[in-house]
Amino acid sequence: MSASGRNMGVQNFNSFDEAAKNYAHRISYVPPFFAEASKQLALDKDTRLLGIACGSGELSSGFSQFCGDITAIDQSEKMLELARSKVPASASLVRFDLNQPFSLDIGRFDVIAIGRALRYLTKEPLFDLLEQTLKETGSILICGSGLDIARFVLVFANRVGKGDALRGLTNGQKPGRQSGRF
Repeated sequence: MSASGRNMGVQNFNSFDEAAKNYAHRISYVPPFFAEASKQLALDKDTRLLGIACGSGELSSGFSQFCGDITAIDQSEKMLELARSKVPASASLVRFDLNQPFSLDIGRFDVIAIGRALRYLTKEPLFDLLEQTLKETGSILICGSGLDIARFVLVFANRVGKGDALRGLTNGQKPGRQSGRF
């Protein structure tokens, strides 16, 4: 299937499908966060952004006004349904289990963004994804939670070499299966 397909490497994800119904009540990212992050990352209409473990599409939706190309990946069809209601029609939504070896051909991105779902991902498949999809001068954006912009975290917001970004995520150690989850 193409990157816009619906069933790429997905197994049974009932728990995330079940969680989707509660996402309407979660605390959202605040609008000033998107403006400030976009400014720091120098996003423009030529920017390609990949949202990983996108959930209901909060990050992808929030950055859509600053980027020209949005692709979002999640393992849950229900989460992707929520995301579809928020992101522009031009965005590509992909169902894929990010804890499996990355096997999608979706190109390279200027920014890869992840929010509160980072804790659900295992390192080795995540690093495979980053290696295959992050442009050499790309940025990784890891977003936390909270009610005000001061509680959000921009990681590697200055465009750094991919190797530097990956080393920063592992404190200089090469990721491996023994590394487990973040």
